[in-house]
Amino acid sequence: MAMKRTLLEMTQDILVSLDGDEVSDIADTAESAQVAAIIRQCFYEIAANAKLPEHFALFELAETSSSSPVIMTKPTDVLTIEWIKYDNKLAAETPTEYVQVNFLPLDDFLNRQLGQDSDATDIARFDYTIGSDIFPVVHLTSRAPSFYTTYNDSTLIFDSYNSDEETFLRKTKTMCYGLKESSWTHSNSAVPNLDHKLHNLLFQEAKAQCFNELKQVDNLRAEKKARRGWQTLYKEKHDVKGQNAYWDTTKLPNYGRR
Repeated sequence: MAMKRTLLEMTQDILVSLDGDEVSDIADTAESAQVAAIIRQCFYEIAANAKLPEHFALFELAETSSSSPVIMTKPTDVLTIEWIKYDNKLAAETPTEYVQVNFLPLDDFLNRQLGQDSDATDIARFDYTIGSDIFPVVHLTSRAPSFYTTYNDSTLIFDSYNSDEETFLRKTKTMCYGLKESSWTHSNSAVPNLDHKLHNLLFQEAKAQCFNELKQVDNLRAEKKARRGWQTLYKEKHDVKGQNAYWDTTKLPNYGRR
């Protein structure tokens, strides 16, 4: 199992391979600062391309106000939303009742909402401004949300809220799961937020890129190790078994004879 190293330790090890100066701080020399910056760049590339399980998390949506009761927004540090649940518990009830809210494509959602009976007592609407334009948002007021959509990958429009329980959809009643931005601390003692298996991939990717950019030569051995690390990553990215694995045969088509 690869040992986790601090940013300073990885910088020092790469400088040794480059025949660079010894340093005790990532900012000691221009070269050490460049190496540390390349390690950071490689970290973000790995995190973005691999969508690592350790960078997924539970989170809540951001609420708006009673003037836009069925509008919520994705937190700025969230990259993707895998699913949304909303607590349908009534005020008189004790246990929470998180229920899945299903996504609808924008066109289907608008057709569904705009086709509602405008004379019904539980149908309401408000004007919503996008840029310099104003659009109607039609929604139910008699129950918790069942569907949602988005027009910009950040603003979420829900189909309903229960006006007997709340004046608008609440942050504390949402439970969501998705990919969050990867955190990076650029300091000597910082340990990149990757599991053990990926630390060597980060080191080899950074080492190969440092040779390419700082020495203007290829380090074929580091590049080979990095390729092997990517292959291992896609097969073994999950530490907790039971999640969808890269070679999960139950997810692959069956082309055999019946």
